[in-house]
Amino acid sequence: MQITTTVNMRGVLAAIKKAQVTPQVKKRALSKAALGHVRAIKSRTAKGEGLFGKFKRYSKDYFDIKVKRKGGIPKVNLIFSGNMLANLNLVKSTPNFALVSFSSQTERKKAEANQRTRPFMGIKPDEQKDIMRIFKRELFK
Repeated sequence: MQITTTVNMRGVLAAIKKAQVTPQVKKRALSKAALGHVRAIKSRTAKGEGLFGKFKRYSKDYFDIKVKRKGGIPKVNLIFSGNMLANLNLVKSTPNFALVSFSSQTERKKAEANQRTRPFMGIKPDEQKDIMRIFKRELFK
């Protein structure tokens, strides 16, 4: 499963062309913006929020496993061992695109299963503004 997200860069492309920014500078700015996106996904998920609001509750079977293992009422935040979200990072970057993914196949499969039931990968509108702010700041230093 592949999720593709595009950030609205209206106005920025003309400014890049006018400023004659080097490919290395574009790559660095895009990498920093992508890492900002990774931080946004991790912090949002830790709070129990997905792309469309709060995550739905755990199933009865999973709830029973988690309660026995950790004790108490579990918060739905996609963190069982912590490995999946820890594995989310910037995988590849070029001057024109950045790939945010999971470097481990095992963690990627977990994320795909979670994405079907509790969508968390993607960009919310308020996060898009922050990502663009990071990109512009790094680009026009």
